[in-house]
Amino acid sequence: MDKKQKSILKNELKNEKEKFKNEFNEFKKFAFKGNILDLSIGVIIGTAFAKIVSSFSNDIIMPFISLITNNINFNNMFIALDGVKYETIESAKIAGASILYYGNFLTTITDFLLTALCIFIAIRQINKFSFKKKNETEKKEEETTKECPYCKTRIHLDASRCPNCTSELNK
Repeated sequence: MDKKQKSILKNELKNEKEKFKNEFNEFKKFAFKGNILDLSIGVIIGTAFAKIVSSFSNDIIMPFISLITNNINFNNMFIALDGVKYETIESAKIAGASILYYGNFLTTITDFLLTALCIFIAIRQINKFSFKKKNETEKKEEETTKECPYCKTRIHLDASRCPNCTSELNK
């Protein structure tokens, strides 16, 4: 290889290295932006919350429902699709039967409903808090502004002209 080819190869390698470095920096900016980190934290907390709701449903709610329904154990509710009546899920599995676990499905629906209820309550409380803050901000704004009688935009109380329609205002 002569000097010219080495120089060209060296420049191409340098350019590729610079491109990779720029793309890596762009990826770093994206990956460590506040929104991405917030989303990952939200997913982690959501997963932990789902486990809590699942435990609440399985360990607290379902036993009460079982008590109300004459000790029906929802975890053992199933239908063997081969038409044979099995006493337990394990015996159906040993026999190799296809099984429809509708008891587990009912438990999962209960988990979902409890999760939806918790989220509804949390969002309702957040919205109440946000609405109060918004009203307080609007009240503060109203104290320092008035409405232009011509174009109906909000302007400062001390304004002698409307910045929107340029009408002269009476004080």
